Amino acid sequence: MAEIPVKVVKIKEIQEHTNADKLELAIVGGWQVCIPKGQFQVGDEAIYIPPDVVIPLEISDKWGVTKYLSKGRVKAVRLRGEPSYGFLVKNTENYPLEVDLKEKFGIEKWEPPQEFSGGLMEKPHPLFDTYTDIQNIRNEEYQVLEDGEEVILNEKVHGTNSRIGYIRTEDGMQIMVGSRTTRRKLGHNDIYEFPLMKYGEQIEKLFDILVRRYGMLRQEVDSIILFGEIYGKVQDLRYGLGADFDYRVFDLSIDGKYFNYDELESLMKNVGIPMVPFIYRGPFDMKTVKDCAKGDTCLMEENPHIREGVVIRPVVERTNPKLGRVILKYISDDYLTRKDGTENH
Repeated sequence: MAEIPVKVVKIKEIQEHTNADKLELAIVGGWQVCIPKGQFQVGDEAIYIPPDVVIPLEISDKWGVTKYLSKGRVKAVRLRGEPSYGFLVKNTENYPLEVDLKEKFGIEKWEPPQEFSGGLMEKPHPLFDTYTDIQNIRNEEYQVLEDGEEVILNEKVHGTNSRIGYIRTEDGMQIMVGSRTTRRKLGHNDIYEFPLMKYGEQIEKLFDILVRRYGMLRQEVDSIILFGEIYGKVQDLRYGLGADFDYRVFDLSIDGKYFNYDELESLMKNVGIPMVPFIYRGPFDMKTVKDCAKGDTCLMEENPHIREGVVIRPVVERTNPKLGRVILKYISDDYLTRKDGTENH
């Protein structure tokens, strides 16, 4: 899961709240926080408590925020029409900038309910890799894309993460399926077998192409993993599917190396496996990212609901010393502040 630091930040901007006389909007990193008017000034250092953390009761009581939490969990909300992501606490103890204070205050990352069951767990396999942790580009420390760098934006689909692997074992190459964090037994009507049931021939064709192509170059392929999203009767956003499911691919790796976007897209078109919706290709800038994260999903033609957000990746794969693989997300304000939302991935 993506990291969520709790640290001292410098308030770089305070804006007027146009619909509330007693509130202002503080900008910390890439996040907007509603604050009582006059509580902070530009340049002040404050402890930023982000959404999706759980605060111990004695700490939330000390800060006077317990009544605003959901069983200790900090949520993104709208206050008089403006989104507010977490809250600020005065840095009375003069903690240094950028030091993560989660352990100091006993704050933990909120974990969503367990992934969908119905099947049986299988023993993990060391070559059946889990997917990249995608960090939030709103966090300043992960703003590693350069203005003008050519990027791809795809719609982030609200479902459950799927892994389908063709993995070398002691008994030869073997198909494996799993959620983001667990491997599942085949043949037990598990939701994570759904892509094989709907696109089995296409996935088999894909694995055959890659084994032949890369086996000729390197003599042996140890792991091919197709990463995608199962959606529909999975979360609160159902994309018009009611009680049904569907599936879209968003990534592919071979022996731990991810494919560049153009090659991934070409392969999926060749074998007939659908991908997550394409939103934008061009120079990177934050305004474009924010604009593309808004609006309706591309997966519904009639009466579409909101879009979760976008995933941002360079056209050519690269890494960063701090982040690792460069791939980031920007979640829409409407999605984060919706009522009765569910998160299972």
